[in-house]
Amino acid sequence: MRTPRKATATPFPVPAAGRSFIDAVLRGHYDEWDLASLGLGRDWTTVFITPQFTTSRHVVALIFAPGARQPSLVVKVPRCPGDNEGVLREADMLWQLGVLGGDQVEGVPRVVAALDLSGHTVLVETPLTGPALDPDRVSADLPVAVALGVDFIDSLPCTRPASGNEGWYERTVERPLQALELLLPGEDELADLVGRTHEALKPLRSAQLPAVFEHADLSHPNLLIGPAGRLQVMDWERASAYGLPGHDLTFYLQYLSESAEQAFERPAQLAAFDSAFGRDGWAREPLRQHLVRRDIDPAVLPALVLATWARSASTLAFRLAAESAGPGGQAQGAEAGRGGAVPGGPEVQAAQPGAAADQPAHAVDAGAGPVSAPAGHAPRGPAEVRRAVFGDRDFWLWRHAATAGVL
Repeated sequence: MRTPRKATATPFPVPAAGRSFIDAVLRGHYDEWDLASLGLGRDWTTVFITPQFTTSRHVVALIFAPGARQPSLVVKVPRCPGDNEGVLREADMLWQLGVLGGDQVEGVPRVVAALDLSGHTVLVETPLTGPALDPDRVSADLPVAVALGVDFIDSLPCTRPASGNEGWYERTVERPLQALELLLPGEDELADLVGRTHEALKPLRSAQLPAVFEHADLSHPNLLIGPAGRLQVMDWERASAYGLPGHDLTFYLQYLSESAEQAFERPAQLAAFDSAFGRDGWAREPLRQHLVRRDIDPAVLPALVLATWARSASTLAFRLAAESAGPGGQAQGAEAGRGGAVPGGPEVQAAQPGAAADQPAHAVDAGAGPVSAPAGHAPRGPAEVRRAVFGDRDFWLWRHAATAGVL
């Protein structure tokens, strides 16, 4: 079944006593979505998961058949009414990945349906199962973890040839950094960092680079090892169909380096960056080989590493800008790579065929136009935005890559 490009509008269901509205949605569309073919009978247990990451704005429901140890379905809903952009984007990105990548991309969810229920978007997906590629598993066998990620990222399609990818630098680098400077006007350190970055990226600006499908958050807890021993990747709400080559692998290899060194504090994360991407860093060779397979001159490797962290840092800024605009406000978007997750885990709440979930999640589409602020979120003040941006791991990595002379 193809992923719908837009959510189908349908009336808000009225759940039976003791059940959640998600259960009511599934029961109302059981035959239409052929849920029996997914191993789900007429009875099930619903388990709600509330991700604890700062930028997570959705609630996840896992749907288990009686006695099953693995879920049959995953359902995502916004935490706040009207905050639908994240689940809509994930549905659209998975649809596009299916069209552009065909059968070559394995280990991603399939969208069963996306529904607009009186302003609440409900995204229904097939589950991914297997042990998490968490920091402990990475540190136990780093070479295997490297190979898993390289194989997966290599399978993501090129979506636009280098000869037809005009304006890529403005779209993927320049515009996000402009948005960041607008968010924090008068910050001399930031202005200097942006200037340094553009200066260092001059050789890259004139290069012809293809566009690639980009996940932009390849780190725990988005990574599982599937039954066939291949990487499985969830949470595509930050993805882009026209991303920057090398971004995903740079992001992923930094996660592996931090995991291998158990580096969860900022100074240790910078040291993990140096050991991975410094002039004799171990991550340079897999990244170089990946670029060669993409027909990209590996001489631009250091610039692509710097661009990765500038893009990721600017994406957090874009999300904060949307919140700072307040409910109903708008923040100017820019296509950019997305930020990363930090080690942590979800809070799990079990429910019988379901206790009500938190109110329905949003992810910012870093596209080129204005994006509405998340409904139901209080605006952030300038001081809070500054603390969040300057304290973010990806900002630290960007600043380090631009100023420490390690690349």
